[in-house]
Amino acid sequence: MRQHHRPGRVQPEPADQPAQPRGADLLPVHVQCGVAVLYDDAVALPRAQPVRGLLVPIGTERGIAWKDEPHHVVQIGFSQPPDQGRFQHVVRWGRDRAQPADLAGDESPGAERVEAQRRHARNRTGSPVSAPKPPRPLSAIEEPLASAYDVALLDLDGVVYVGPDAVAGAPDQLRTASDAGMRIGYITNNASRSPEAVAEHLRSFGLPAESEDVVTSAQAAARLVAAEFGAGSPVLVVGGEGIRAALEEYELREVRSSDDKPVAVVQGFAPEVDWVMLADGAHAINAGAKWFATNLDMTIPTSGGRAPGNGTLVKAVRAAVDVDPVVAGKPEPPLLTTSVERLDAKRPLMIGDRLDTDIAGANRAGIASLWVATGVDTAADLASAPPQLRPTYVAAGLAALTEPQPGVEVARGKHRCGGWEAIAAGGEVLLTGDGDRYDGLRALLSAAWAAADSGKAADVTEALGKLDARAG
Repeated sequence: MRQHHRPGRVQPEPADQPAQPRGADLLPVHVQCGVAVLYDDAVALPRAQPVRGLLVPIGTERGIAWKDEPHHVVQIGFSQPPDQGRFQHVVRWGRDRAQPADLAGDESPGAERVEAQRRHARNRTGSPVSAPKPPRPLSAIEEPLASAYDVALLDLDGVVYVGPDAVAGAPDQLRTASDAGMRIGYITNNASRSPEAVAEHLRSFGLPAESEDVVTSAQAAARLVAAEFGAGSPVLVVGGEGIRAALEEYELREVRSSDDKPVAVVQGFAPEVDWVMLADGAHAINAGAKWFATNLDMTIPTSGGRAPGNGTLVKAVRAAVDVDPVVAGKPEPPLLTTSVERLDAKRPLMIGDRLDTDIAGANRAGIASLWVATGVDTAADLASAPPQLRPTYVAAGLAALTEPQPGVEVARGKHRCGGWEAIAAGGEVLLTGDGDRYDGLRALLSAAWAAADSGKAADVTEALGKLDARAG
């Protein structure tokens, strides 16, 4: 097995490895991202710990290869995919950590899935790969965003439109950005419609959108299924036309019932999803089909307000099965990775209204992000955002694409942007000054985030009230 030096990691060769814990053995593992093994590694195993209760650390810098996700089983210690009955070392994958597996209760993956894993063995890279870091939050840029970034990755719901109607001013602002040389791409976690249906909707606003400009979470999910099981594989749809169109594009075969023995279930939002579809999806998953969810958004914006999203429907299925789905949409990487490739983006800018999907996804992918105030999350949500949910830029709307973005100057606890100054004192953010409202918001956010990062959260209610009064 090829080994690659990685600073700070335990390496199997005696000459390279640091001192291991007393009474521990080293077990070689393959660290995997998707279907590609990124590098070889080893973990220290306490000799006193029985194999059937093995715990392996899982984190952002460490993973375990060869998962049979329908049963949430991972095999480690072998250079080949798992064979039937060869689960000598397994862990059960939890949402945040590894958990002990019950070998007696775990089924073998089945010949079809083992073969799929063997097909992907040749995709191993054998070298470390990591996502670049995104620009720091509240960065300054002197040139317009449309000049600095070549492709806009625009979320749709709450950014370009809400329900059937365009966000006020958005079509003109996007045409202006396009005229400045920026390619406009539309990416969405909403899997209910096909790219052509989305493009037609956008054209009704006067936008020159084609289906090639749209990337959906349904396409990202279909791509994952096709990569694992191959063209022609039977797939059960718990969703609508958007998923069906994506399966057809990737040459997958839709089946109508769990009785047709699908190898995968793809679940995504559609207004027509009902109890029968949810129940049949659960039956297929419990029978061994691999479960893919287009996204986990708990709500979607509508003209009447927030409404339940695909995440609520996924929870309904999860109550009847013993596994978690593979998620294609934001904030998970597949949708952004698919979008960057399909739109040929070299310097992409993610634009969204939701911190937990749009901004978090961009940060995970190392992509710059712009938060706009036209959708679900508010300035108050921004002020309480942890580091992984903080955007590179903040603005009222898409007019920011053709404008430079100011940064925040910080000196001796004072955070200045434009004519505004913010400080955290006495458990709250104090905001003084005048000028552009969003300059004031940037100063406020900088002070609030600095206070939170130091362990002393500061209330922003009064400061936000001052900005709201200015807007009125």
